[in-house]
Amino acid sequence: MLGITALFAALYLGFAFAIAPIPTLETGRCVNGLHEGSGASTAATRSVDCAKPHDNEVVGSVRYLGDGAYPGRAALVSFAQTQCGEAFGTYVGVDFQSSSLEMFIAMPSDLTWAKGDRQIGCVVLAADDTMLTGSVKGTAR
Repeated sequence: MLGITALFAALYLGFAFAIAPIPTLETGRCVNGLHEGSGASTAATRSVDCAKPHDNEVVGSVRYLGDGAYPGRAALVSFAQTQCGEAFGTYVGVDFQSSSLEMFIAMPSDLTWAKGDRQIGCVVLAADDTMLTGSVKGTAR
């Protein structure tokens, strides 16, 4: 009986993983709950109204070009760093080094990678850990 229960649980979890959507981070999307090192869950990538207080805004999105096994966080960060810096400047209107905002790179996990996720998000937040209000697009903050 225990074996059947374990088999059923494994099948259920496998099916749930297979049909779960891959979270997306589209440029211009304001979201709550994304933090450096945290996974981009579907709940954390749900759009919120940029006019209301929010944690983050996506200033760019980069697609990793490699296939094969998950390359690891360091390789993904290295790949996206320059492109996210450029996306930041274009979107915000000032280069990252002159900005009062912080940025981190939200990347696929090894689990979403296995499902074909190659999108990397360039995500900003307030440097003083306060909420953002309004879009940062073109603000030169």
